[in-house]
Amino acid sequence: QALCAATGWDPARLPTLIAPWAAAGGLRATLAARWGMGAVPVAAGAGDNCAGTLGAGAIAPGDVAISIGTSAVVCAVGDSFRPGPAQGLMATAHAVPGRFLSHGVVMSATASLDWLAALTGTTPAVLVAEADRWVRSGADTARAPVMRPTLSGIRTPAPDPGATGAITGITPDTDRAMLAYAVMRGVAVQIGECVAAQARAGIAAQRILLLGGGARSALWRSLVAEVLGRELELPQGGARGASLGAARLARGLVG
Repeated sequence: QALCAATGWDPARLPTLIAPWAAAGGLRATLAARWGMGAVPVAAGAGDNCAGTLGAGAIAPGDVAISIGTSAVVCAVGDSFRPGPAQGLMATAHAVPGRFLSHGVVMSATASLDWLAALTGTTPAVLVAEADRWVRSGADTARAPVMRPTLSGIRTPAPDPGATGAITGITPDTDRAMLAYAVMRGVAVQIGECVAAQARAGIAAQRILLLGGGARSALWRSLVAEVLGRELELPQGGARGASLGAARLARGLVG
């Protein structure tokens, strides 16, 4: 109501607000008949990050779901509304009653690998495999360049949409495997900065789950665990967490 008043918008023009787990309607009768189904309620649903966090099983205060995709999103569950605009933390209601989410964002995660792949004429999958082989060969990782992969600006922990990326420590021996490692470690460091910002906002991580496409890489998992200094959980079906979360919301309607 306060937002509508501030913008001069008539609330009557907006749809009714309902909870993510509430029924928003039902399956169309024609579709139900085609599929041999009875009356099926349809849950209101949730946004991708809320649904993904729910699908991963992050529902208790202190649960943190980290998704590594085009961007990386760190969703920390709390029992109160704790926004942190100065640190680039967005707060929303969770798709679970009585819970809230703090969202920290790394703007360019796998997108940074996409950039390096295009630059070096290969694919992100090849880059990840080459970086993994380089590390497993016993390479001195301290020789790798250091990269700040802020190719699309910074959201968390210090909002700066005009920020650019940077690479330092390049030598004649630097190859694309080392550059890929630098990208992946740089993203892991940024994820650590998100978790630290959420702790400063009053949401300390107790249990950390890793999901998304990037979680399929053992190297990326180890880098995130190293930066956080914590063990990570890999939820079953984490790559499709949002779909599982939506299904859980729907299941609550049918018992």
